[in-house]
Amino acid sequence: VNHSQSLPIPPVKAWIFAESDGDILAAHCVCMAEYGEACSHVAALHFCIEHGQCLSKERLCTDGVNQWLSTHIRKIEARPIAEVDFAPSCMKKHRLDGDVSARRAASDLPRMPAPFLTKKGVTTFFNNMVAAELRPVMLSADRRYSHLSVQASYASIHRCRFRLLYGCRAESLDYDALLQKCSDIFNSTINEEAIHSIERRTRSQALSAKWSAFRTGRVTASMLYDVCHTKLGAPFLALVKRILCCQIFGDL
Repeated sequence: VNHSQSLPIPPVKAWIFAESDGDILAAHCVCMAEYGEACSHVAALHFCIEHGQCLSKERLCTDGVNQWLSTHIRKIEARPIAEVDFAPSCMKKHRLDGDVSARRAASDLPRMPAPFLTKKGVTTFFNNMVAAELRPVMLSADRRYSHLSVQASYASIHRCRFRLLYGCRAESLDYDALLQKCSDIFNSTINEEAIHSIERRTRSQALSAKWSAFRTGRVTASMLYDVCHTKLGAPFLALVKRILCCQIFGDL
């Protein structure tokens, strides 16, 4: 079975055990998901068998007189989806005969009339969403209602994401002003609702994109030994980059 996203790679080997009535007893594939034994390659093999069974009951193009047969393709090349022609073989035959143009003119396609959007209609639409119990993200598209779409714990969570606290203006501050800014950050608090929200978002740890966002700027258990054995006056540059994750600071 060919790989869906890597066509040049050699196909993988897959097999199934099935009864004559179609009941699947076992299936296996040698790809990376072999232990699950339920990968897309096994599904493709099932589809091939089912399609072959259906074709055996249908009339093929070679069963008729002077029927057109599609060209056999030996190698499939990856292309953008905009360049892929999903037309059936009969439509391609009509194109070759000149019965149907390859691309229809835009004026030939039917267009649905779109009603003009008014301010009153937009206001009514957003008021209906506000009247509902939920707060959809659509409210953030309008400045008048954007504050309603923010979760109650968002402000507290925002203060816990050290990556978002960085600002270029801090580089021009004097020593006393910079200490005051750092003091304001260290005095930030977090409520219980935000704690539970962060725990839910980062439950999958390294597999979660939020995990690194909330871990930036903090000394975790994996870095505690290195932090305790470095000089505070001249810490290791690699250690500083690990703590800051270097997503926003670039090369220090």
